[in-house]
Amino acid sequence: LDMFSVPTIYRKGMKSTANWIDLQTAEVQLVNVFLAPNQRVGTVMTISWSINAGKVSGDVDTKSFVQMSPEERDSWYWINVTVGILAGLDLVLLAISIFYRWMHRRE
Repeated sequence: LDMFSVPTIYRKGMKSTANWIDLQTAEVQLVNVFLAPNQRVGTVMTISWSINAGKVSGDVDTKSFVQMSPEERDSWYWINVTVGILAGLDLVLLAISIFYRWMHRRE
């Protein structure tokens, strides 16, 4: 979600983040996901800007986890489970890497 720390983004090919909005851009959407798992609270905020005939209009939509339909809740639940599993796998791989480096230095 943090696209400004990475020098390129992908939108029908790679582009620099310095010029990711150009004259052909008609709409920009920003999606923020706020989670507090220990409190079982989650909110999705979508901010949209539309550019039409030189005029810019905007809209903000917030939706909390309890306001989502059961299908949306299920998909968000499984996405969060997947992120948790990937984070755990990343920690395991990091531990293995540290272990191999430690073993290599002992030789």
